[in-house]
Amino acid sequence: MTESAPLISVVIPTYQRASNLRPCLEALKNLHDKTGTFEVIIVDDGSEQSPELVVNEFTDHLNIRCLVRPHEGVSVARNAGAEKARGRFLAFIGDDCIVSTDWLEAFTANAGDSVLGGGIDNGFPDSALTQATHLLIEHICQYWPSVNDNLRFFTPNNMLVPIDSFREVGGFDPIFHWSTGEDRDFCSRLADIGVKLNDCPEARVTHYHRLSLTGFFRTHWRYGIGSYHFRKRRITRTDRRFFTHPLAFYGSLILAPLKDGGIKSLHLSMLLALSQAINSSAMVWAWSADRLVKNDRPD
Repeated sequence: MTESAPLISVVIPTYQRASNLRPCLEALKNLHDKTGTFEVIIVDDGSEQSPELVVNEFTDHLNIRCLVRPHEGVSVARNAGAEKARGRFLAFIGDDCIVSTDWLEAFTANAGDSVLGGGIDNGFPDSALTQATHLLIEHICQYWPSVNDNLRFFTPNNMLVPIDSFREVGGFDPIFHWSTGEDRDFCSRLADIGVKLNDCPEARVTHYHRLSLTGFFRTHWRYGIGSYHFRKRRITRTDRRFFTHPLAFYGSLILAPLKDGGIKSLHLSMLLALSQAINSSAMVWAWSADRLVKNDRPD
C-alpha cells in the first residue's frame, strides 16, 4: 500500500470477536475508494484469541496493522488506536459493523472541522431484542439535540473526528470501560470547546449485533452504569444540576413503536419499557456503590 500519510485512519477496537472482523474487513476492502486515502488500525483489547491471523489475510489489500494490548476497556483501546494514527481524521467503527461501498466517499466529501455521525442500520431487524435496542439509541440521538444542541452525540460505531479535536479533548474517558456512555461524554466535551457535530447519513454502516435475552439485560444494565458516569462527569465538569430524562422522553420512547400497530409493535414498546427499568436500576446501583465508597473513606 502507499507510504504517504493517509487522510483517514479507521480505528476498530475488538475484544473476543476475531470472527467478526473478517466480514468487517472484507467490506473495507471493497470500498469504492481505491486511492489509498485511508489506513485501518485494529486494536485488540486483550482477547484470548488474537485477531492477528484474520488481520494478516488483508495485508495485501488494505493498509492495515494490529495493536495487541492488555484488557483495559474500549475507551483505552480507541485512544491507543488514535495515538498510532497517521491520518488527519479518525473514523471509528465497530468490529460488528459492515460499511457501505460509498461509506468512505461520503465521509471524505463532508470532512472538515466538525465531527460527523454516519447512518446506522440494524443488521437483525427480525430480532425484537436487537430492534428495541436499536430504536432506543436512535431515539436518544434524536431527542437530546431537540432539548439542547450541546447534548447531541454520535455512537462510535460510525463516527468521523478531526484528529486535532480528538487530541484537544483528550480522547475517550477511560472510566467508561464498556461501550456505554463514553460516546455521550466524548461528544459533550467536544461541544463544550465549540466543535460542531453534524449528521452525515450517506456514510452508512450496518450493525450486526444480535442480542439474546441475557445479552439484552447485560447491555441495558451497562447503559445504566454508563449513563450514571456520564451525568456524574458532566456535573463535575460544568457545575450544572444533575439532570434526568423528563417524562416526555420516556413517553415518546415507549409509545413510538405503537404508531405502526400490531403485536410486534406492542412487543417492542414493552421491551423499551423494560430497557428503561433495567437502566434506572443500574443507575441507582452505581449511585449507591459510589456512596458506599465515599462513606468508607477516612476523613
